[in-house]
Amino acid sequence: MTLSILNSSVMTADGTNNLKSISLEEAIEIMKSQSFISAIGHQSTADILSELTGITVPMNRIEVIHQPGDISVIFKLNGRIETYEDINRDKIEKIGYTFKLMTRLE
Repeated sequence: MTLSILNSSVMTADGTNNLKSISLEEAIEIMKSQSFISAIGHQSTADILSELTGITVPMNRIEVIHQPGDISVIFKLNGRIETYEDINRDKIEKIGYTFKLMTRLE
């Protein structure tokens, strides 16, 4: 089982997935439970996620292909940020965010 950290709930492969909302505290607990692969592609998002969780989340522009049994903690913004905008903690708090847990079942 691989744990990845994403900022999108995209389904990366054919199969059945389960997606549910989790709290920040649950996200932290899962992230501390094992090593993880970050697929957070922007440094500012990685910095904010690290600040929120107290866990170092490196920027890493990679593609994740989920296999059965893999799980992902997803940091999902509740709105869009313009591509030219600098992202910061204040903007993130205004837009809002949720954490999701996605599990590839089969």
